[in-house]
Amino acid sequence: MGLFDSVRKRASRGETDPAQELARLQSKYRDVLSAVESAQVRVQSLHAADGCLYLRGVAPSEAVRARILEAVRLAGGEAGDIKVELTVSG
Repeated sequence: MGLFDSVRKRASRGETDPAQELARLQSKYRDVLSAVESAQVRVQSLHAADGCLYLRGVAPSEAVRARILEAVRLAGGEAGDIKVELTVSG
């Protein structure tokens, strides 16, 4: 079995490469991720699984949390391909 056989098998079954899926979702939600970075949200986890981008972190305030969730909504996050779990510090 070659190094890329499992990738080829997933592709032949219609499954996507996890790295490609993460890149696609990060591109779609680029504005959200930029807002997270500029607002100094402490990201605890960011990964893609089953066609969904999962983001977990800690926002410095409730206003920042609301701003990030609004950015998700504006980016089309209601499509079910992003899940955001933000808590507020302090």
